[in-house]
Amino acid sequence: MAEMGFEEALKTVRNIIAEKAECELEEVGPDVDLQEALGMDSMTVTRVVGALEEKFDITITDNEVFKVYEAKTPTALTHVALELQAAARAASAK
Repeated sequence: MAEMGFEEALKTVRNIIAEKAECELEEVGPDVDLQEALGMDSMTVTRVVGALEEKFDITITDNEVFKVYEAKTPTALTHVALELQAAARAASAK
């Protein structure tokens, strides 16, 4: 996947969350609490992980999945996805 800027990545993450949490995109503001406001449970997070892997061309290991669970907002989740993407690119460049 081509490198995307933060705003484009945030839009992608918000779209993934809206689809997997079965809610409207307008409900997925950048700083909305994913568990409190959207009621995202572990099954929804698992579906989000799969979509993040596909859209960001990354593999999220069992150890890294905790970073996804700890991300409380779409903004935080975007940072995690971009960090994992950068790490994957650095590893493949070696």
